[in-house]
Amino acid sequence: MEQQHKEVIMKVLKKILAVSPGIRYALIMDGSGISLANVSKFQTDVNLERFGAISGTIYHTIEEQGFLIGYGKIKSQITEYDQGFIFTQGLGSAYLVVATDLMVNMGIIRGLMNKYSPILRKIIKLSFQTLSAVPEEIKIIYKEQNIF
Repeated sequence: MEQQHKEVIMKVLKKILAVSPGIRYALIMDGSGISLANVSKFQTDVNLERFGAISGTIYHTIEEQGFLIGYGKIKSQITEYDQGFIFTQGLGSAYLVVATDLMVNMGIIRGLMNKYSPILRKIIKLSFQTLSAVPEEIKIIYKEQNIF
């Protein structure tokens, strides 16, 4: 991934993290579960690479479950645990994962993910295109989202 793409992705993840005190982690994983970027609100012993890989496996499994019963392609997933939530949303060839504690507004988290998913999807798509196509497209994305 190009450094300029990673910088924009990190800025977006940090914006997501800053919205609510209950958001603990935000990650972007590729389709195979490899971390493209991750941020954490606190110093942690959590292995975010492993966490992301497991999140990807679960996401793909649930997508297959939806296909089996005729529901089609997955849009997002919310998993509730005793101590928090994990939100996952597809980004084309990657996915966004946000982990929170229980004291969050689920609608705000979903809204954040829906707000930033289009820009993340564009950046991920661009990062696999030829370098000659990237600069102008990135400028447009920056302007659209007021990132810089």
